[in-house]
Amino acid sequence: MLLNLIITSSKASALTYDEAVKLWEESRFDAEFGEYMGEFAQYNNYHKLDTRNGCFELGEGPTEIFFEITNDGASNHYRISRAIHKEQSDRLSCFKESYLGVPVKQPPFMPFVFKMEFN
Repeated sequence: MLLNLIITSSKASALTYDEAVKLWEESRFDAEFGEYMGEFAQYNNYHKLDTRNGCFELGEGPTEIFFEITNDGASNHYRISRAIHKEQSDRLSCFKESYLGVPVKQPPFMPFVFKMEFN
């Protein structure tokens, strides 16, 4: 029963692409957002999240994904839990696989959405 409630709650709060863009636009110039993303960039580079699965070789041109960080509601464990995008491709699927489920530190506010563009 508890699992069902968590799944239902998670589905109810899923962001649309337009909502993700709006949240990102509203927060991307916030000082706390910038600080958090600077730390995330270091984490990303250290763990080579963008290169570990060979995603860049799967296509050309920009690949844009908005990621949402959430927690499981039962603990203080935060993860990249959703990928929000307009188009679908093998390259995009590969980047989603590289990032979804990655544990991260608690963001400065929720909901927390950030944009990644892979060129």
